[in-house]
Formats: sequence, structure tokens, C-alpha cells
Amino acid sequence: MKKHIIIVTVCIVGTLGIVGAGVFANARLDPTSAYVALKKEELKENENPAVKIKNNKVAYVGSNIDINLGDLRESETFYLAKGEDEIKAKEDALLFQKEYSALFAKAKEKGYSATNQEIDDAVEEIKELSKTPENKDVVGPIISAYPNEEAYWKYLKHVYKKQLVVQKYVADLEKSFADGYSGEKGTEEYNKAWRQWFDSFKKQAIQEEGFKAAKGVTWIK
Repeated sequence: MKKHIIIVTVCIVGTLGIVGAGVFANARLDPTSAYVALKKEELKENENPAVKIKNNKVAYVGSNIDINLGDLRESETFYLAKGEDEIKAKEDALLFQKEYSALFAKAKEKGYSATNQEIDDAVEEIKELSKTPENKDVVGPIISAYPNEEAYWKYLKHVYKKQLVVQKYVADLEKSFADGYSGEKGTEEYNKAWRQWFDSFKKQAIQEEGFKAAKGVTWIK
């Protein structure tokens, strides 16, 4: 079975807004090209020390984990590239980050972690996958948004410090779900049941975190 790279923005770090939305709307780019254009703008803005400081500000406070502004803006870039308007992109970015952060907090609470070797191995695997015909036409343009290829892989290592922990946790959650599932595994019915269960689990995790907007930072007006 062929492996494909899943581009996550984990959806994670960045800074963009109306300017980025304009890049997509005016140029009518395909999602990959739009993401590259948005990312280039984002990285250019990140060279400004004031933007870096702003990105590190906490936007939402949870019981065990916080969400910073940079993470929200990175996620927003992903949804803008998909063609969403600014309001919808902000809403979806916030929901994604709440889910992702709540899952990470639960994973850490359960003792999940990722070693430097595991992170390096995961990135090396992606490097190899990026060379395959079905992936290189997507990954190549995304890498071009960064100052150089090494900068992209460095960014990916940063992403996987959190991403790999969540992946491990979710994999075990699905294994536990599958073990208790009475029907046939791997069917559309099974996939639907898992998605429904997981969506419910994520909603509960968000409720337990009780995210509240931080004072002095406005994400959705």
C-alpha cells in the first residue's frame, strides 16, 4: 500500500491574516499553491521581532495547557489556503487547536512522550516519502516557502515534538475502541463509528480543559 504524506498545519506556528486571505482570494490558487504563498508571507512577517513576541502570547488558557496566538495563526493559514473566508478560518483554527491541545494534555497526563530519536526517525521517514512521485510535487513547493530545505526539516522536528505524542495516544485510543467493537473492523460502518466516538471524546476533552480567552488577546471578535 502506498504511503502518502499528510500535511498537517498542525496546522502549528505562524502569523497571517487579511493579507494572506487576499493572496488566496485574488490569485485563485489551488490549495497547495495558496498555502505556499501564505506561508511565505507568514515567514516574512515572522522576521519582525514584534511579531515573534506577539505569536508567543497566550490566546486561550486551559486547565492543563494553553494555546498561543502563533499556533492559531498557523492553523488559520491552513484553512485560508483551503478557501475559507477569514471568519470561518479563525473559527476552524480555534476548534482544531482546542482539540489538538486537549489531546496533547491528555496524552502527557497518561505518560505518553516522544524521544529525540523517535522524532528524528519520524522526520527521516517523511524525508524519504517526500521523494516518491505521489508526494514530491506537493512537498517540494511547500519546502520552497522556507529559506532553505534545512529550515523546513527543522520546523517539522519542532512540530513532531508534540505531534508524535498525540499520534501515539490516538493510535492507542483507536486500538482500544477496535478491541471493544463488535462488528467487522475496517469497514465503512466501523470507520463511521470510530469517527463518531472520537469526535465525542475530543468534545469531552475540550470541556475538561475549559479553555478561556486570555485577557488582552482577541482572536474572534
